[in-house]
Amino acid sequence: CDLVGGGFPWQQECLTAMAEAAAKMHEAGIIHRDFSRGNILFRIREDGRADVELIDLNRLRFHSVSLEEGCRNFERLPMTPEMLRVTAHAYAAARHADPERCLKLFQKSPRETH
Repeated sequence: CDLVGGGFPWQQECLTAMAEAAAKMHEAGIIHRDFSRGNILFRIREDGRADVELIDLNRLRFHSVSLEEGCRNFERLPMTPEMLRVTAHAYAAARHADPERCLKLFQKSPRETH
């Protein structure tokens, strides 16, 4: 999967896996301070589900991660509005939060444009 421009095969599965992985980390008090497309790896399993792995772990920090900070953690990812919607909804579900609130927080975050 490649998080550039949207419309890639397995898009929903990759975005959902990424959002769920981030939410689990955030709930455990772990945040990746370089959560960018080059540090997120995906693999599609035979059952069609996506596995996600994070690299460049030297930027991990350990503290309580609020919903706002967790949503800001996605700001370095260039995503289309549809990609943002899928990611925000999956993240909100994993953190037992309001999906529309997460989407608004995602949309407030500055985004890379390249």
